[in-house]
Amino acid sequence: MNTTVIIAKQEKITVEVIREALTSEGYDVKATTSSKQETSELLKKYNPDLLILGCELSGMTNMDALKSLTISSNTKLIMFTRNSDLEEALLAIKLGVSGYVNVDIDLAELMLCVKAVLNGSKYFCSITRNTLFMLDGQQQAARPIKNSKLSDQENRILNLVAEGKTNDEIADNLSIAPNTVNNHRANIRKKLDLKGGKSILLQYAISQKNYFG
Repeated sequence: MNTTVIIAKQEKITVEVIREALTSEGYDVKATTSSKQETSELLKKYNPDLLILGCELSGMTNMDALKSLTISSNTKLIMFTRNSDLEEALLAIKLGVSGYVNVDIDLAELMLCVKAVLNGSKYFCSITRNTLFMLDGQQQAARPIKNSKLSDQENRILNLVAEGKTNDEIADNLSIAPNTVNNHRANIRKKLDLKGGKSILLQYAISQKNYFG
């Protein structure tokens, strides 16, 4: 069964670009809407796997819309926002947002966010992370990555990938063969459905390493 998605956002051109990108990846976009009332009705009708909530829905702020919508625990939520404010981002986390992305990110990063969120992870775009993790000019310590879909060894490797370690360095660190590292990396990409160039695993790992909640 295909993953179902609803896009609730006003800008029609942007919505269409996102819809086409999701559809090309095999996601089932059930509906697009710019109305808070219609969003509420569509959530009840489809109980989607993912809701992408866009900027200023029906004249409401994202936070107002989020607070007023009844969203099933089965529905993952990505907030698509113009705001990278620390206070709003942390409040969004408390209200159940799994992905928090700025409208200025490129489409490739949005798709990476979609995959991460649907895999049960949190994702914050590079623009937002710069706000989240730079307080008083000092970067906060990142928590280790721990994804429930991965084995302990795979999580160790993902943490080392996020630190920029090479395969040989990871092998030395874990006292395993470089080929074993390669096999683990392939298994991680498969389990997390990470498709793309060679850097896709590094991009994903960095996005997770920088999250704390």
